[in-house]
Amino acid sequence: MTKEQALLEIEVLNAEYKLGNMSRSTYLKKHYSIGEKLRKTNNPTFYERIRNDGIKIKRLGKGYYQYIGKNFICEFSEESCESTWWEVSIWGEDVNPIVYNHFEDYNQFDTKTEVVGQLYNFDKSIQG
Repeated sequence: MTKEQALLEIEVLNAEYKLGNMSRSTYLKKHYSIGEKLRKTNNPTFYERIRNDGIKIKRLGKGYYQYIGKNFICEFSEESCESTWWEVSIWGEDVNPIVYNHFEDYNQFDTKTEVVGQLYNFDKSIQG
Protein backbone atom coordinates (compact mmCIF):
# COMPACT_ATOMS: atom_id res chain seq x y z
CA MET A 1 0.00 0.00 0.00
CA THR A 2 1.36 3.37 -0.97
CA LYS A 3 0.84 6.61 0.89
CA GLU A 4 -1.47 7.81 -1.90
CA GLN A 5 -3.63 4.68 -1.64
CA ALA A 6 -3.89 5.13 2.12
CA LEU A 7 -4.90 8.80 1.74
CA LEU A 8 -7.53 7.82 -0.83
CA GLU A 9 -8.97 5.15 1.50
CA ILE A 10 -9.06 7.66 4.36
CA GLU A 11 -10.86 10.19 2.14
CA VAL A 12 -13.53 7.61 1.28
CA LEU A 13 -13.77 6.64 4.95
CA ASN A 14 -14.17 10.28 5.99
CA ALA A 15 -16.94 10.80 3.43
CA GLU A 16 -18.82 7.72 4.70
CA TYR A 17 -18.48 8.93 8.29
CA LYS A 18 -19.70 12.45 7.45
CA LEU A 19 -22.76 10.96 5.76
CA GLY A 20 -23.53 9.16 9.02
CA ASN A 21 -23.16 5.67 7.59
CA MET A 22 -21.00 4.43 10.49
CA SER A 23 -20.46 4.97 14.16
CA ARG A 24 -17.43 6.74 15.57
CA SER A 25 -15.96 3.50 16.95
CA THR A 26 -16.28 1.79 13.54
CA TYR A 27 -14.68 4.81 11.89
CA LEU A 28 -11.75 4.74 14.31
CA LYS A 29 -11.23 0.98 13.85
CA LYS A 30 -11.17 1.32 10.06
CA HIS A 31 -8.89 4.37 10.22
CA TYR A 32 -6.48 2.46 12.48
CA SER A 33 -6.61 -0.54 10.12
CA ILE A 34 -5.58 1.62 7.16
CA GLY A 35 -2.68 3.03 9.16
CA GLU A 36 -1.53 -0.49 10.14
CA LYS A 37 -1.64 -1.67 6.50
CA LEU A 38 0.51 1.29 5.51
CA ARG A 39 2.97 0.65 8.38
CA LYS A 40 3.28 -3.08 7.57
CA THR A 41 3.96 -2.31 3.93
CA ASN A 42 6.51 0.45 4.48
CA ASN A 43 8.14 -0.60 7.76
CA PRO A 44 7.59 -4.30 8.53
CA THR A 45 8.89 -5.83 11.75
CA PHE A 46 11.61 -8.47 11.64
CA TYR A 47 9.10 -11.30 12.09
CA GLU A 48 6.84 -9.85 9.36
CA ARG A 49 9.82 -9.74 6.98
CA ILE A 50 10.81 -13.35 7.57
CA ARG A 51 7.18 -14.49 7.32
CA ASN A 52 6.89 -12.66 3.98
CA ASP A 53 10.05 -14.51 2.91
CA GLY A 54 8.34 -17.86 3.58
CA ILE A 55 10.09 -18.68 6.87
CA LYS A 56 8.04 -20.11 9.73
CA ILE A 57 8.71 -20.30 13.45
CA LYS A 58 6.67 -23.03 15.13
CA ARG A 59 6.31 -23.27 18.90
CA LEU A 60 6.84 -26.82 20.13
CA GLY A 61 6.61 -26.10 23.85
CA LYS A 62 7.59 -23.55 26.44
CA GLY A 63 10.94 -22.12 25.34
CA TYR A 64 11.24 -24.68 22.52
CA TYR A 65 10.75 -23.74 18.84
CA GLN A 66 11.28 -25.04 15.33
CA TYR A 67 12.74 -22.92 12.52
CA ILE A 68 11.29 -23.94 9.16
CA GLY A 69 13.46 -22.28 6.54
CA LYS A 70 13.98 -22.60 2.82
CA ASN A 71 17.13 -24.74 3.05
CA PHE A 72 16.84 -26.49 6.40
CA ILE A 73 14.64 -27.17 9.40
CA CYS A 74 16.08 -27.08 12.90
CA GLU A 75 15.03 -26.61 16.48
CA PHE A 76 16.19 -24.03 18.99
CA SER A 77 15.44 -23.52 22.63
CA GLU A 78 15.98 -21.47 25.73
CA GLU A 79 18.58 -23.05 28.02
CA SER A 80 19.61 -22.13 31.51
CA CYS A 81 22.07 -22.99 34.24
CA GLU A 82 23.34 -20.04 36.25
CA SER A 83 22.13 -17.72 33.50
CA THR A 84 19.72 -18.03 30.58
CA TRP A 85 20.55 -18.14 26.87
CA TRP A 86 19.16 -19.40 23.55
CA GLU A 87 20.81 -22.02 21.39
CA VAL A 88 20.27 -24.05 18.22
CA SER A 89 19.76 -27.75 18.98
CA ILE A 90 22.67 -29.43 17.16
CA TRP A 91 22.98 -32.71 19.08
CA GLY A 92 19.84 -34.52 17.89
CA GLU A 93 19.84 -37.49 15.53
CA ASP A 94 18.12 -35.70 12.66
CA VAL A 95 20.18 -32.47 12.69
CA ASN A 96 21.14 -31.23 9.24
CA PRO A 97 24.97 -31.42 8.89
CA ILE A 98 25.22 -27.87 7.52
CA VAL A 99 23.44 -26.54 10.62
CA TYR A 100 25.70 -28.59 12.89
CA ASN A 101 28.86 -27.32 11.14
CA HIS A 102 27.73 -23.70 11.23
CA PHE A 103 26.68 -23.60 14.90
CA GLU A 104 29.24 -26.05 16.35
CA ASP A 105 31.78 -23.36 17.32
CA TYR A 106 29.46 -20.68 18.68
CA ASN A 107 25.91 -21.42 19.73
CA GLN A 108 24.86 -19.08 22.52
CA PHE A 109 22.54 -16.12 21.98
CA ASP A 110 21.01 -13.61 24.38
CA THR A 111 17.50 -13.42 22.90
CA LYS A 112 15.11 -15.46 20.80
CA THR A 113 15.16 -12.77 18.11
CA GLU A 114 18.95 -12.97 17.97
CA VAL A 115 18.97 -16.75 17.37
CA VAL A 116 16.18 -16.46 14.77
CA GLY A 117 18.16 -13.69 13.07
CA GLN A 118 21.26 -15.88 12.93
CA LEU A 119 19.27 -18.80 11.51
CA TYR A 120 17.60 -16.52 8.96
CA ASN A 121 20.89 -14.93 7.84
CA PHE A 122 22.52 -18.37 7.58
CA ASP A 123 19.55 -19.64 5.56
CA LYS A 124 19.80 -16.67 3.19
CA SER A 125 23.57 -17.12 2.80
CA ILE A 126 23.04 -20.71 1.62
CA GLN A 127 20.68 -19.51 -1.12
CA GLY A 128 23.52 -17.56 -2.66
